[in-house]
Amino acid sequence: YDGRDRLNDFVRYDFGIDNFQVPEGTLVDDLRSWRHDVDSCDVTFVLDDGSHMSAHRLILRKRCAYFQAMFGHNMRESRLDEIPLRGVERHVLDALLEYLYTDTLMTDDNDIASIMQVFGAADLFGLHRLKIICCQCLLQSITPENCATLFLAADVHAATDLRAKTKAYLLQHFERASKTTAFEEMGRTNMDLVFEILKSR
Repeated sequence: YDGRDRLNDFVRYDFGIDNFQVPEGTLVDDLRSWRHDVDSCDVTFVLDDGSHMSAHRLILRKRCAYFQAMFGHNMRESRLDEIPLRGVERHVLDALLEYLYTDTLMTDDNDIASIMQVFGAADLFGLHRLKIICCQCLLQSITPENCATLFLAADVHAATDLRAKTKAYLLQHFERASKTTAFEEMGRTNMDLVFEILKSR
């Protein structure tokens, strides 16, 4: 063979693989359905308003270090069927459980107040990924009217990236932001943050 001739034959085998239509997965929907199957739940949280919300210890322990500690190490809660959960509103716990079961945040993106509450709860329960999802939602909804509130929340909950981004936004829109009720509230809550903003201008 002297290298001048080439073999140009091409054989194509069609095994018919393209004809299979793989159905969409149902895992998330199945877990969401299981979450609302009260008969299979083995723990119930009692909230401040007296309402109850049930869940499965297995999911909570595997998905959240807070609940892993609560249900383990001979903690009193590990032996209780009903556990008081103070300081968490029903819609916030509902969002937390939805995340633990389905890995998604089910809330209205325009409802900043609710997202802020879930953000705080995510920090409390050590749900880092949920906290970042909330940060993203909050940042997408930032305005001169609410940027001081978001800056304060980011500082309180040690959300470094959100803090830096909201601070930059606040400085960029300082003339409008400084005249808002949110800015005044930040001054009443944490005057050091106001000084930080003024020094950064």
